[in-house]
Amino acid sequence: MRRPPSEQRLALLAALLVAFVRLGLAVASVRAVRRILDRVVARPGMGSLVRSAPDEVGLAMARAASAVPGATCLVQSLALEALLRGGGHPARLCVGFARGVGHGLAGHAWVESAGWMSAGAAEVAGYARARPARAARR
Repeated sequence: MRRPPSEQRLALLAALLVAFVRLGLAVASVRAVRRILDRVVARPGMGSLVRSAPDEVGLAMARAASAVPGATCLVQSLALEALLRGGGHPARLCVGFARGVGHGLAGHAWVESAGWMSAGAAEVAGYARARPARAARR
């Protein structure tokens, strides 16, 4: 079944952002990638491309990430945060840490947007949230 044009645009944009973030993190810092994403989503007309609710944007991002090798939770969350903000949604990147197997440290990243979370509550329950690197953005 063919998806409506708005869903196709969202899927394409999600895939492009995931691929960009994945490649960007291979050569630059998280801060540098976020600065570039800030400029991309601030472009005029970006909001008209992303008119979907956060859960629909999250679903498109999850689908896109499944096609990009190495699209970790951090890659997906950075791309999702940018896509949500580009659509006018408040979005905050969250990072948490927990004791891993053998007393190692495990990390996880997710996005929160007006009460919605990209990861389920049960998935992040064991993680202690790290202090934000910068204030939540819109």
